[in-house]
Amino acid sequence: MPGLDLTGLWELDKERSESMYPHMKALGCDEIAALASEKLNLKMHVLQTEEMISVWQQSQLGVVHRSLHIGQDTHETSSQGDRKVWVTVGAKELTVDTKFKNGRLLDTRVLEKDRATGDTLMCTTMTLTIRQPPNTVRTRRYFRRTGEPDPEITTMPVENIATLAGLIPPTAQPQASPQQQQQQQQQQQQQQHPHQQGPRPGAGASAAGM
Repeated sequence: MPGLDLTGLWELDKERSESMYPHMKALGCDEIAALASEKLNLKMHVLQTEEMISVWQQSQLGVVHRSLHIGQDTHETSSQGDRKVWVTVGAKELTVDTKFKNGRLLDTRVLEKDRATGDTLMCTTMTLTIRQPPNTVRTRRYFRRTGEPDPEITTMPVENIATLAGLIPPTAQPQASPQQQQQQQQQQQQQQHPHQQGPRPGAGASAAGM
């Protein structure tokens, strides 16, 4: 196949990678969501052809899926509105250029060798440009190739997976966990009925819902 091929199973190397916290905060995510992004153990199952690249991102939160056309626009819809994505594959790098209402995310991916182990590493550099300060946030992360995509993941029924995330981080706040949703409901009830006492928010659950 001409150009860089990222097909494989890739696992996040947390020790090499930079924190996602500044990126998530720049996107407007709340503190809980930004901190939760630090705790995710990410795996990416990637299938690439000459026309498409499909990514299933697996973590403690479940599986999300994203398929993008190569060399032509892919239009997506998120909670922040429509966004347009253009994927370019070169001999040594793959770029994903996502434009959305409040800015742009340019994701560049290249392959490197771990000199100590000989493992193949995928280095992804994400440059987020938004209209409000801090205006530009750059984050570099490394994923280690550990095998081939898992067919149980790549053939998972559509109703069991989400969409949009995967190749690049989402540009919208992740959905709250059931515990967080319950806490939000309790807080809303207390605001509506301030003299009624309910369970203390956060009791018995961690801040990130994990």
